[in-house]
Amino acid sequence: MIVLLNSLYNELKELNADEIKERLSENSEAEYEKANNISYKICDVASLFVASAFLSEKNIENKKKFRKEAYLSFLSRKRDVYQKAWEMIDLLLGKTQKCNTEIMIKILKGGSYKIKNYYLENYDLQEIRGASILLSYVEDTLIKDIISKEFIPECIIYCGGGNIFAVVPENCNEDFTIQLERKAKELLVSADIAYYLSPKTDLSIVFGKDYRIKMSETENLLNERKKLIINTDNSNNDIDYKIYVPESSKGANDEIDVTVVKKKICIDTICSSCGKRKAKFYGSKNDNTKGKVFCMSCLYKHTVGKEAKSTKYINMYNNYNSKIKADKNVRSLSDIKDNDHYIAIVYGDGNNMGGIIQNFTRITQMMEFSRDVKDIAARSVFESMGEHEINRFEVVGLGGDDIFVIVEGKKAIRFTISLIEKYNKKFEKYKNSGQVSTMSAGIAIAKYDTPVQVILEEAENQLSIAKDEVKKYPDNQGSISLRIMDAFESFEEEDTKIKNTMFPYLTENAVKIVEFAKENKRTINKTGLRNILDAFMDSESKLEANLFLDYYKAKNKTKDLTLPKLSKYSNDGGYYVDETGQYCFLWKDLINIIDFID
Repeated sequence: MIVLLNSLYNELKELNADEIKERLSENSEAEYEKANNISYKICDVASLFVASAFLSEKNIENKKKFRKEAYLSFLSRKRDVYQKAWEMIDLLLGKTQKCNTEIMIKILKGGSYKIKNYYLENYDLQEIRGASILLSYVEDTLIKDIISKEFIPECIIYCGGGNIFAVVPENCNEDFTIQLERKAKELLVSADIAYYLSPKTDLSIVFGKDYRIKMSETENLLNERKKLIINTDNSNNDIDYKIYVPESSKGANDEIDVTVVKKKICIDTICSSCGKRKAKFYGSKNDNTKGKVFCMSCLYKHTVGKEAKSTKYINMYNNYNSKIKADKNVRSLSDIKDNDHYIAIVYGDGNNMGGIIQNFTRITQMMEFSRDVKDIAARSVFESMGEHEINRFEVVGLGGDDIFVIVEGKKAIRFTISLIEKYNKKFEKYKNSGQVSTMSAGIAIAKYDTPVQVILEEAENQLSIAKDEVKKYPDNQGSISLRIMDAFESFEEEDTKIKNTMFPYLTENAVKIVEFAKENKRTINKTGLRNILDAFMDSESKLEANLFLDYYKAKNKTKDLTLPKLSKYSNDGGYYVDETGQYCFLWKDLINIIDFID
């Protein structure tokens, strides 16, 4: 460690504070120390040291100069300066159980919530895209910049999943939370936003092993504040508005002047877009908003979705894939559809995130986890897209463990399996804690001109079904549930209670079923599968259905129709039997998915 710190000190001593922080962040896996089975990363410990030094000092005139001096003091291990900060680091690392001095602070926590309600107020792809860009900008840039300017960037402990957590000076007052809420509302307007500022407390509580107790208390009080907030239409009487959205992954901003509206409405009219709030403005005569009226929230979403030059997700895709580049010309769902005009909404969500977090004993673990979740979700999505040559897509939500993407229908199943497998593998590092996070996903496949609302509601329903499945198996590897919305439908006989579908699938079973479907796609057609399905639906007994299957296999010499072994199931001829004795079969699933296995 000493050699590494000396090397970093010599390398970074000529840089300014922001550059030092960035370089340390680039080396986020570099270890400062390992104690009590916890690996403390240099970037995190250094940031917490600088934050502690800042919070312990008074009347700092030049924050940038101060931050650089604090970073260099940490890297050079000068313990004769910022002594209170060093005490906090010793407490963090478990080298002491109690600090002799105190640093009084307040905890700031909050952000947007009920996010899905905001970007799905209507189901126009342009406005969904605009809402996603606005949310990302407010959470990742705007609020962080306000906190960093008022205090220092290192006061922000972590940020992700719609929430920010920071430690701020004890003299910070409630007006600051109101300022944050108002600034966020200026752009998000109709989104649910809440920030909470705690009473004064000792920083040692946050750095100590019992930090989770304090964080749980803070979270509960934040939830109470959410109940007190009355969300109102934040529109005002001005006509010329400006929105700032990220232009590139490097942090540059693109200023968008909202000029699609020219006249303010003076009559009592409901927004054409959301159908919920009063409209304030007419649409433009020069685009597809002619004849429409907008509330301010939908106006912002519409304009940003149309005009924003944000390349955030395109850049992320290209960073994670070297062989194929993202198509920059996706403007509508018709640009995403496959050759048969199908698109798919894939809705993924992490399982047992709370179980992992509950085992953390130090705030640095939460810092690393927050960073990991962002990276794991993005890598899993974009690497899986590249692997299956998907370069026409729409990312609606990518907030930590919550994933909402639109891809071409024919590749959705394999993409989703790959996504879950990559996500699971990248979270294996947390197995040592006795907990694991896997992903469940719901897929809805439909023609591209199907209303997005209908497809999304089905994807949500399938995700719920998939998550119910993994709750049965603590050792699960994630799960998938799927509906092809114009697919062949059949129903189980009431007197037999035999399920005619295997959905939802555990991921390991999905892999085997997809491979089985792919193999038989070359040797059997849908007519043959329908004949088998009819036999299983119409037979008077399981024996009769199995005899027909044996006859069919012998007649057509299709040895490949021997069903694969699946986890949690036993085989009975052409049937599967789960651990409760429930019979089910795969034939209808094969008919439906065989055309969606590329």
